[in-house]
Amino acid sequence: MVGAKWEQPTPEHRPVRWPTPRISLNAQVSIQAYCKNCSHVAALYQETIERLRGEYKRLDDRIHAMYVDKLDGKIGGDFYDRFASE
Repeated sequence: MVGAKWEQPTPEHRPVRWPTPRISLNAQVSIQAYCKNCSHVAALYQETIERLRGEYKRLDDRIHAMYVDKLDGKIGGDFYDRFASE
């Protein structure tokens, strides 16, 4: 805007300063308990992920061993195909 003039904001245009919220002691205790519960859930989630990774690795190792047995002629191709698909 060419020639626009800056004007001092009037009181009704100034930002409102909201008061700092006051949290009761009971609410603080509830929030702390909730946060502890969240960390428990995160730990449980992490344990589950680690358990599933271990199970995946165990099954992957078994499939690999079965494949080696197939290559060595210890098991037939149809046996390998049936169990590898499970």
